[in-house]
Amino acid sequence: MSTGVLFNPNGTKMYISGTSQDKIYMYNLTTPFTVTTATYASKLCSLVGDNDALAFRFNSNGTAIFVLDTKATETIDKYSLTTPYDISTCSLVSGSPQDFEGGLEMRSFAFSNDGQKIFIFDADGNSSKHSIKQYSLSSSFDLSNPTLVTEYVGHNSDLNSIEDFAQGLEFSSDGSKMFITGNKEDTILAFSLSNPFDLTATVTYDGEHIVDEVHSLGGITFSSDGSKMIVTDFNNHDENRGVYQYDLTSHYTCYHEFLKNDQ
Repeated sequence: MSTGVLFNPNGTKMYISGTSQDKIYMYNLTTPFTVTTATYASKLCSLVGDNDALAFRFNSNGTAIFVLDTKATETIDKYSLTTPYDISTCSLVSGSPQDFEGGLEMRSFAFSNDGQKIFIFDADGNSSKHSIKQYSLSSSFDLSNPTLVTEYVGHNSDLNSIEDFAQGLEFSSDGSKMFITGNKEDTILAFSLSNPFDLTATVTYDGEHIVDEVHSLGGITFSSDGSKMIVTDFNNHDENRGVYQYDLTSHYTCYHEFLKNDQ
């Protein structure tokens, strides 16, 4: 059940997580950001405990990976990597799990490029109408003392009315666009931010796109230049599949027509 997908910066490695797997898998790509060229690298990160790895993120230099564990108490756990972007070298950082004071139904998360901010897609936020919570961090990628800055509830104060079941969260590389996904209507919702990685400024809802090929839309990410969009289908139970790639007719504009490329 593929739920999360990420690439290393140059797109030559792809990583996939999933619920009920307790692992993150790594694949090598002969063509960057092209999933049809992916082969399993025989490398994985075995997560500690009974872990439903719904989503995950690297820090800026690939020496740490943060994993959203939704199995029991929903936390974001930090794993260190002795070799950057080689997840087979992962080890849990003792005392790292952070529940953000509890009460969140976390479905995905993202960092700003400098790691000073973290954004959490909370399915239970805004009286269970979904919200994106923005926290400031005391230092880059340090989750030990997060401070809530704002809660974005949508242009009509009800993200839930657009897409019932919260799933993925992603930003464009420059932080000027935000994307969230859901698996009721299998929609991707797009937003523009007047200030990069800042939900306290003006956020404009750009529109949505239904992904017909995917049965249960989960994670979302993009190539580094925004010309390709990659999403996961967590109802596809083959661990080597469940990842869909699309070529976008305009960079980061998935709310308009896009072209299905690979599965």
